[in-house]
Amino acid sequence: MGNNMKKNATLGQLIGALRQRNGWTLKQMSDKVGIPLSTLAKVEGDKLSLSYDKLEQFTARLGLGMAEFLAQGQGQATPPPAMPPRPSSPAGAA
Repeated sequence: MGNNMKKNATLGQLIGALRQRNGWTLKQMSDKVGIPLSTLAKVEGDKLSLSYDKLEQFTARLGLGMAEFLAQGQGQATPPPAMPPRPSSPAGAA
């Protein structure tokens, strides 16, 4: 029996799983969500948690609802899809 995301995953496990599914480094995720890399590393390692406001910021900047993000740790058989890439600046803007 694997302990990987059993019944209820920790916030760190959820963040780590989402990051790995998208092929992001901690730095890339940090840049996307606007939360310092050191903070994300501690959260992913279950040494720190995020406030409600920071978790809301985290999910909003990834285009996810908080419930959708948190539901991935409740024993879903199929993980949510990887996030589509977002352009960092408008293409062809003059």
